[in-house]
Amino acid sequence: MSREDNSIPNLTPEEATNIIAATAACWRVGVPTFWWGVPGEGKSALHKAMATAAEAWFCPWILSQRSPEDLGFPYEGEMEGPGGRMLKVVKRSNPAEFVKACLLAEQGKRSLHFFDEVNTPDDSIRKAVMTVLSDRYIGDLDLSDPLIMMAAAGNPPGQGVGAMDLEPAMASRFAHFQWGRLPGSWVDRGLTEGWQVPAVPAWCSDEALAQGRKDMTHKMVAFNRNTGRKWSQQKPVRGCWGWGNSRTFDWATRALGAAAAMGLSIEQEGLIVDGLLGRGAGVEWCSFREATSTLMDPEQALAMKMRGEEVPFPGRGDLVYALVESIVAAVLNHPGGVTGERWEAAFKVLFQSEQNADIAVDPGTRLMRHQPCVAGSKKRWPMPKEALNLVALLRD
Repeated sequence: MSREDNSIPNLTPEEATNIIAATAACWRVGVPTFWWGVPGEGKSALHKAMATAAEAWFCPWILSQRSPEDLGFPYEGEMEGPGGRMLKVVKRSNPAEFVKACLLAEQGKRSLHFFDEVNTPDDSIRKAVMTVLSDRYIGDLDLSDPLIMMAAAGNPPGQGVGAMDLEPAMASRFAHFQWGRLPGSWVDRGLTEGWQVPAVPAWCSDEALAQGRKDMTHKMVAFNRNTGRKWSQQKPVRGCWGWGNSRTFDWATRALGAAAAMGLSIEQEGLIVDGLLGRGAGVEWCSFREATSTLMDPEQALAMKMRGEEVPFPGRGDLVYALVESIVAAVLNHPGGVTGERWEAAFKVLFQSEQNADIAVDPGTRLMRHQPCVAGSKKRWPMPKEALNLVALLRD
């Protein structure tokens, strides 16, 4: 969707809270965010308040007032040479703001770098910002630590002095969110009680984050297949938000893992998907998540099959795929490791019906790569006939 749409949405308190929650999930895993909105609607103030809520040092960068050397890029200077002659030289210095961020990260502390007016400065500034966001290096400073968070904001074309669309290469460096006019109740409360940010979701532990990402990885694979992989086959155009590519799919999966660990709603997850994969992807993600929320628990399916019972499959192929993906994930990610009984039961579920055999090929191939050993032995667990069926399908 192009940013040429100059309409300014009026946000409800729920919509504003959803954007803030989705933004926080992106920051948790180091995914840069971009808020689109007109001047004067609280973007900078809310980012500062959110940084405070996340116990992060807030560092604003007003790019219309900056030059590339402020961001650590080489610049031409002078130094005294032999005989007192002044020589032209190329200089470079590490920005004090990034030095402080690295020192804070070493101490386990967070920082948020907020780049404002990203789509208004000249080309040299935009290229400098893109380098910081994509390479996460400036000089000899490594900015890749997730504790060093990045965010940006800009005005849609026609709503800010010199505001322009982002090039596709730069647009894909952010998760995009549409900010709008503040809810009237917030304005009333801000005028009478002071401006405050709504509750930011609690920062999740690394353990919860890792589990959330595992769960969401398999859901994202099923979603991509369910939508005909159309979101991973887009062609970027100038003026787009994010668009599906290897980086944005990886970022979406990571941010969704954080969303799961932080307890975000499906609607808030949809904002993340929309902002990274393109307008419309979030709606399809929400539909997919709501449809799969009623699927049988994978542990229940494994237990039924180990008792020799038939597992009831959904009527839709995309839901069958989501179910078998969740079963494979449950086997491969089990805290006790991959056991022979669970591994065999998973194969029996996957190939329970010949009608769904084609759906089971991809997850079954992944399962095949993790053939376990018999307990207390180096001998491999016997290959069930269902696994042999997979081999026959692959040969065909």
